[in-house]
Amino acid sequence: MFFFSIDKYTQTLSKRLHKLNFISEWTHNIFSKLDNTTKGILFAATTALFWGFLGIFLKIALKEIDSMTIIWMRFVVAFSFLSLWLAIKRPSEFIIYKKMPPLLLVAALSLGFNYIGYMKGIEHAGPATAQILIQSAQVMLVLVGIFIFKERLNKKQLIGVAIVTVGFLLFYSESIENISTNRETYDMGVLYTLFGAAIWVVYAAIQKRLVATHSAQQLNMIIYLVPVLMFVCFADFGRLAEISLEMWLLVIFLGLNTLIAYGSLAEAFKYLEASKVSIIITLNPIITITTLTIMAYLEVTIIETTVISILGFVGAILVVFGAVLVITKKRQPKVKG
Repeated sequence: MFFFSIDKYTQTLSKRLHKLNFISEWTHNIFSKLDNTTKGILFAATTALFWGFLGIFLKIALKEIDSMTIIWMRFVVAFSFLSLWLAIKRPSEFIIYKKMPPLLLVAALSLGFNYIGYMKGIEHAGPATAQILIQSAQVMLVLVGIFIFKERLNKKQLIGVAIVTVGFLLFYSESIENISTNRETYDMGVLYTLFGAAIWVVYAAIQKRLVATHSAQQLNMIIYLVPVLMFVCFADFGRLAEISLEMWLLVIFLGLNTLIAYGSLAEAFKYLEASKVSIIITLNPIITITTLTIMAYLEVTIIETTVISILGFVGAILVVFGAVLVITKKRQPKVKG
């Protein structure tokens, strides 16, 4: 009877796996028919969507777990799932462990410190502020091109920088009027977030360079592993043993958020110009602010929410619009043959 049950179970499992494989082939066939631009837009939009809700879920997790433990677990989950998938689907990708580009370690360290800056920004200043300020990374990336690679800003980009500055000042001035924490704590969150934005520029520049010669997910496997090793000493394992099942599911989701968002970002860079990818992912603060506003009006108490004023929302829109102007490249005139 026992062996009959096992045999029945394996047959059922086999049928389900066959169905999943059929679904996988069906989606692959649809995706393969898309042009590279459409693929890049879909990947970038996926990143924007997952980042848009990320800050809110991180704030919820902070109610029970400290920031460093959350950061470590996010990388553990992302590395574990990605490594397992690559071991099954693309075992040849593990060759990167034998010949690892030195710049890849710098990118991994940069992303690890970016997580610290962003997480501390959420903890001290809140999800809305962190999401708005982290957009300064896009402007910083352009400024790096100006000062390091001697690129020039066109008139539209200069206007964009001015709009971003006005938007930041407007949003900041409105936010400090409604903060529930003290001014010093809020300003500390602002500084942490700006640090996270600056160090993300290093990661993005290296990732864009290396994705031209390496598989995007191959690079991410190392980029996730380094912070796992780097932050293991700061993880509170005792606290992890005490949290509820619901909180464990949230932590796993946060790790999968890392895997999906950054995996999609790396793929987007492969199919689309960096400037176009940046335009799409810059829209994610609107998702965050809109969601927080709806939660405030619905009186959701799972996290502390405040209704952003009209001027504050205008400031946020200006930041996003200005960032889009900054990162939009001027079209080159076509040369007639």
